[in-house]
Amino acid sequence: MQLARIGLFLLIQVFNAGIFYVALNYITVDFTESYLIGKAHLVNQPVFMYSLLIHGMSAPFALLFVSSLVLLRIDKKHLSLHRMIGKIGLVLCFFLVVPSGIGLSFYAMGGPIGKFLFISLSFYTGYAVISGYQTIKAGNIQKHQHWMNELLILLSSAIILRLLITVFSLALDWKGDTMYNTAAFLSWIPWILFVKFLNFRSIKKIRH
Repeated sequence: MQLARIGLFLLIQVFNAGIFYVALNYITVDFTESYLIGKAHLVNQPVFMYSLLIHGMSAPFALLFVSSLVLLRIDKKHLSLHRMIGKIGLVLCFFLVVPSGIGLSFYAMGGPIGKFLFISLSFYTGYAVISGYQTIKAGNIQKHQHWMNELLILLSSAIILRLLITVFSLALDWKGDTMYNTAAFLSWIPWILFVKFLNFRSIKKIRH
């Protein structure tokens, strides 16, 4: 199990590094990048430009911190380090990732449905951050771990989204808003529901 966790952590970081590399291009914006194609008219929109840069720079680090906490379980041997990384990760998410995500959501592809999905993702990420903080302050380790699992999924949704878009567009030759919105939906909502189901089942077993 530990080897599987380490393997998943390393796999996430490979994709995470790729996303961060792309985000470096946002410092000097190149509107020929896939995400930015057709958005050259937004160059004078400060909300979009600042949100793009902040989100691109902060989200990969947030994913690195949160995935290390959830998958490597360093709290078992290095509790103080776990707490320090946790505080940095939650602050990074709440004050940089979430606000910039909300800003970008208003410019998301996929029309009104796409914007709604990404606004929902951003606000729910903020809710997961707050819930994770509140549960650990209350000393409820099980609930805290659950919310951190959800936060990992939410931060990983950017990776899942890109993988799904690649599969849909190249393997199935499916493009357009419907494809993009389907990928956006599948990138986090089913996974969150699945984790909630597992958490509910584990709580039910404990009570019995």
